[in-house]
Amino acid sequence: MIDFGQLYLAHFSSVCHTCFHLFKDWDFAEEITQEAFVKAFEMQRDLRDPSSFLRWVTRIAIRHGNRQAQLNLLRYNPLPAEDQMRSVLFPTYPGTPLSDTEEFVRSWLYTLEKADRQMIQMKYGDLMTHFEISRKTNRSISTIKRRLTHIRSMLKEALRKEWHYPSI
Repeated sequence: MIDFGQLYLAHFSSVCHTCFHLFKDWDFAEEITQEAFVKAFEMQRDLRDPSSFLRWVTRIAIRHGNRQAQLNLLRYNPLPAEDQMRSVLFPTYPGTPLSDTEEFVRSWLYTLEKADRQMIQMKYGDLMTHFEISRKTNRSISTIKRRLTHIRSMLKEALRKEWHYPSI
């Protein structure tokens, strides 16, 4: 049987600092760390190697923290409705006509899947970092970067075909 009192005292600080480094909020990091230790206590029979306890409880804390952060972001920052996307991405001012290119890009955006449009809106409309988008959409940072790169290349290709732009 594992002595959780000793493990808690030995590893709480390390797990909490890791969570603080990821989430940049000390209160949130402490809360997540405490909840991770409670979950680890409940799941202690799943731990195969007691020497890997620190790594195990840290993974529990990070997963739980990511889920909580995502729920908090969605609760306080809901994604805009589709009809608001145009005004967020391409704000127009009264009397200012859109160029042909802006009009084309605006209509092209609506050919994308909803998840891709939301990613574009978060990156360029809300100016979120890849890490923030990752937390909000529950996708890895590499997936976010790959999708945004793919979307940009699709737009470049569409512009090249539409106006015979040179390859970029």
